[in-house]
Amino acid sequence: MAVEVKGLIELKKALKDYTPDLANQLDVEIELALGGIIKKARSYVPSTSPLSNFGYRKRSEKLSSGLRKFPLFNSARIQKKIEYSSVPRKTNRRGFKAVYFIINRDPAGAIFETAGRKNPSGQPWVGQTGDPNNHEISHSNNPQAGQEFIQAFGKLTQGNVESSTKKGRYMKGRVIYRAWAEDQGKANAAVFQAIDNANKRFSRKQYIFKVT
Repeated sequence: MAVEVKGLIELKKALKDYTPDLANQLDVEIELALGGIIKKARSYVPSTSPLSNFGYRKRSEKLSSGLRKFPLFNSARIQKKIEYSSVPRKTNRRGFKAVYFIINRDPAGAIFETAGRKNPSGQPWVGQTGDPNNHEISHSNNPQAGQEFIQAFGKLTQGNVESSTKKGRYMKGRVIYRAWAEDQGKANAAVFQAIDNANKRFSRKQYIFKVT
């Protein structure tokens, strides 16, 4: 989840270079502004796996072939990994860069959040004969596995499109995007206010530096 603010990268760099105390204050204020969404998002993570074979159990991370095993559902771990970040991400194809955002760093949590966005009825079924390196198809023995998997997770909620650079299916989710939509823009407004306040504080400090 990210919000577009033009000039934010430049402001953050200026704050860090000239007034690190204001840079730290901005990060704290934005983390506070997004805290409500994080708390609500964590509450939407089911206490147990929606599917029995998606439940957590100890096992090695990789198959003998070297391929990574499908991540397993652990409610506590997923909730813990829903967090705020102020580390800028790489610039996307549209030229935007996420600076402040909420992310679920747990692989199973990311699957639960977004499964069904691209293929609402599940990935095209091929079965065990398919290329094991192809992650765009279903390798299950059950032709209906993808559809049953997604249906067990429940519906996707449309996020707050107006305040984001992303559109359509990329703005749908079950946890973070649901909490973001239900917030109805209050967190976004608080983030914008924090950035505006930081800009004004920085301008005042620059004036003081010049005068003295």
